[in-house]
Amino acid sequence: MTQKKGSLKTKGVVTAFAAIIAIGMISSARLVRAHDDQGGDQSEEARIHRGLAIAPVHLNLEGKDRGLVGLGSYWVNSVADCNGCHSAGPSGRGLG
Repeated sequence: MTQKKGSLKTKGVVTAFAAIIAIGMISSARLVRAHDDQGGDQSEEARIHRGLAIAPVHLNLEGKDRGLVGLGSYWVNSVADCNGCHSAGPSGRGLG
């Protein structure tokens, strides 16, 4: 009987974790749409330029697609604000 309880507990934890991830992904997609609807950078080249300009670290572009790196930096550092949780930040309490 205890093995069955452990299995149910594991399934519950996995389900909760999956739900949290799904909600985060949906929220990120909504942020992107809201940013674009509010007159955010409309051209892809403008997004690339901004992404390269706001990168918090030096970007090694050797052998890489400049546009994809710039767009990735734009989404991570401007729209999604991944660094808001995934860095030490000013209070030193980042999630990792």
